[in-house]
Amino acid sequence: MRRTTDPLRHALAGLAAIASLAALPAAAQEAPVRLGMVFAKQGSFTENGTALATGADLAVQQAHSKVLGRPIELIWYDEANPQMAQQNFDKLAEQDKVVGVVGGSNSATALAMAASARQSKVPFIAAGPAAREITGKDCNRYTFRVLSTVQAASAALVPAMLANGKDWYFVVSAYAYGQDTHNTLKAELTKAGGREVGVDMIPGGTTDFSSVILKIRQAKPSMVVTSLGGADLIPFLKQYSEFGLDKTIPVMSPLVSDSHMWALGEHATGLFGKPWQYSDPSNSDAEKAFVKAYTDKIGKPPSVEAWEGWISMRMLLAAIEEAKSTDAKAVVKTLETMKLANGTTPTYFRSWDHQLIHPLLVVRGRAPPANDKWDMLETLRKVPPNNADLETVFGTQAEIGCTLGDF
Repeated sequence: MRRTTDPLRHALAGLAAIASLAALPAAAQEAPVRLGMVFAKQGSFTENGTALATGADLAVQQAHSKVLGRPIELIWYDEANPQMAQQNFDKLAEQDKVVGVVGGSNSATALAMAASARQSKVPFIAAGPAAREITGKDCNRYTFRVLSTVQAASAALVPAMLANGKDWYFVVSAYAYGQDTHNTLKAELTKAGGREVGVDMIPGGTTDFSSVILKIRQAKPSMVVTSLGGADLIPFLKQYSEFGLDKTIPVMSPLVSDSHMWALGEHATGLFGKPWQYSDPSNSDAEKAFVKAYTDKIGKPPSVEAWEGWISMRMLLAAIEEAKSTDAKAVVKTLETMKLANGTTPTYFRSWDHQLIHPLLVVRGRAPPANDKWDMLETLRKVPPNNADLETVFGTQAEIGCTLGDF
């Protein structure tokens, strides 16, 4: 009996093992693909972080919450400061085993996460930071960036700024974005034979700008250049307007958020750079569908941050699909070569510095038209007008100084 039944048992066990092995690919296909988000849930970047995360989540919903035929599990952690952002990125990489991360409400947190992306070898798309280091001297093979650089936005705005005069006062945040703005535009001003008449480096979370505004009034510059991160721009522009200086000394910022303009209402004034505007008639069909879906869900149109989150996640999902893999190297290589159809101008990351190449807008704050209370930014022009020159606005390899390195 033993000699008879033992072979039978072995045969049955072998068949079970074969059946189990055969079932593994199907099971693997059903395992969720984990994707991470690290956006602000507290502090002066909370509104930006919420819009970024909402846009990214909508991109997942528009993909029917699946990639490669597998369900997507989206995990969102906070980035109250650079240390927390880096810790949470590491948590996503090491504990949650995510395929990629979309994050970065500001330059300081994004730079910290970029270092973690390099170390952990997890693809990171920095959605909302502008400091040049991210795709410049601190670039790396695993980090990509969506928002226009300060350099590119400034290049679009400088002609109009110089036409207004060559005596500029700088009011900038005391971290990477503000320092980059100051260095970039001061160099442009010096090149044009102008002069800096004052500069104030502002700590994050500042709410009272009266002493700064009094110094501006005394200096009588032709232009105030500001780059205040998060919601800090709101009290500055409001108080600047209340002092009446907006009528005589225009304000310029390389980048602006719709949510800040909406919060300012009648105080929304200035000249700004912007990578995208929800009401732009040249938006692609996909962007128009995004605007409708976002408006239907939230009750107001998407801010530029919502678009940054949406296009970041859309690019990540498209790269996974095109690579037909969740392998980090395969996803990075695809992000470096993929061009996403987006109307007449494809959207893509430049292969040698991982900067998203996309037209820039020059906009001006205004009272909204009667038919759209949200449309508080008037588009003056698109830069460059000829899309063939698009990459030149973002700088050459020599100017950018990026060496991506190996995998």
